[in-house]
Amino acid sequence: MSTAHELIYNKNFAVGSMPVEHILKPHSWVPTLNTFSDRLGPLGFNIFWVLMVNLLHEFEIGVWKSLFIHLLCIILAHDKSLIHKLDKRYRQTPTFGQATIQKFSANSSEMKWMAAHNFKDLLQCSIPVFDGLLPEPHNTIMLKLLFTMVHWHSLAKLRMYSDLTLDIMDLITSAVGQQFQEFKAKDECLAGFKHNVQDFGDDETVESHDEDEEKDDSDCEQDGKVPEQQFGSSSESLLSEFHEMYNSDLELDYEN
Repeated sequence: MSTAHELIYNKNFAVGSMPVEHILKPHSWVPTLNTFSDRLGPLGFNIFWVLMVNLLHEFEIGVWKSLFIHLLCIILAHDKSLIHKLDKRYRQTPTFGQATIQKFSANSSEMKWMAAHNFKDLLQCSIPVFDGLLPEPHNTIMLKLLFTMVHWHSLAKLRMYSDLTLDIMDLITSAVGQQFQEFKAKDECLAGFKHNVQDFGDDETVESHDEDEEKDDSDCEQDGKVPEQQFGSSSESLLSEFHEMYNSDLELDYEN
């Protein structure tokens, strides 16, 4: 940081210049000296140890949103009509508390006008909603993944930790990463539904209902016709590879 300040203030280099970026960019730093690091640095204090993980952006609308889109893609590949069943189950989910679980008023698969707390509710209510939408053994694999994700999220949102909960958190975090990697290598769920998506092209991608409706609207505009409204739609952008699931049992021993 001192070297960056020397370049900026004494040698008149711009903040975004190559010499400054060469020092700061590898660590994603900015040329601002933290007061705590300045005062407590000689005592061994590290400011990065006290920074909280941003669960809202990193997990709820990050990892979980990506996984939710993957699961929608798998369900679409199996049977497009199941998306309506998924939306119906979410709408039938009752509320809980003042703001713990809010009402799902719209189609959840559309993911329109959703805030981070809406994705949190989608995760917390996902197990009974997704249960039975896929045949075995894919249903069990999906439910185990959802349970692990909900378990990790609940531990991460705790407001008070003990040595035991920290140990469990470490185990669950390692298990989630290991299970994701194992499923990516085995790719069992994709193999089970590959025959349903071969008709869509060589890249084996599935177009969402939103994309289909946009194409229909475009065709109708060219023909001068008014498009008809269709019930329900799926996710907004679907990826071509299903690599966010696992195929191994989770066995953890919790010490009293």
